[in-house]
Amino acid sequence: MRQAVWAAEVVGTVYGLRWQIELPFKHWKALLQIHVLKGTRPERITCLLYGRLLTIVLLNMLSAYASWYAAHHLQREISLHKFSNWMKRTGRLSTAIHTGKLDTLLSNLISDIPKMLCKQKRKRKTSRQLLDDKVHYLAHFLEDEITPLDKHA
Repeated sequence: MRQAVWAAEVVGTVYGLRWQIELPFKHWKALLQIHVLKGTRPERITCLLYGRLLTIVLLNMLSAYASWYAAHHLQREISLHKFSNWMKRTGRLSTAIHTGKLDTLLSNLISDIPKMLCKQKRKRKTSRQLLDDKVHYLAHFLEDEITPLDKHA
């Protein structure tokens, strides 16, 4: 069996991608308390899990829209932490769902993105930009080339 040896750039890219996968779970645990379940009845636990998972789906859809808007219209990146806190403040999401005013929620979201929900401008590249710059290393996974270390094996 041949063992593959990856270049340092590939390992760095994979680690960066892995961390980007971990971030939503960290976010759900910290801001949405997905790891806290109160009660012992299976029906209650099931209901809590489904409710939280539905909330995550809705929040992901809304944050994806906000991220798209910020990137395409403002050339900025949204802060998921700021977005989650904005949504939690005064129960915006649940109020919009209960009152049937999702259109108001979306218009408030769009108006608050530039002043409240974007990451601070900075001189260093964002995580997204760093990953975008390194995506070309992913091509190494698709090639079946022999690396210099393989030649000596």
